[in-house]
Amino acid sequence: MLRHSFISYRIAIVKSADQVALEAGNSPAIIFRHYRELTTEETAREWFGIGAL
Repeated sequence: MLRHSFISYRIAIVKSADQVALEAGNSPAIIFRHYRELTTEETAREWFGIGAL
């Protein structure tokens, strides 16, 4: 679940399937097929900011 969340939120922020694929060890095709457009950039920034509280 953590991996799925990371990829979904990361793609919402960086907007680069190639970059996220490299970071996550997936192909860009898998990123587009399963993770793209599942969340908003605002929600992603909140998710990544949880540890900053």
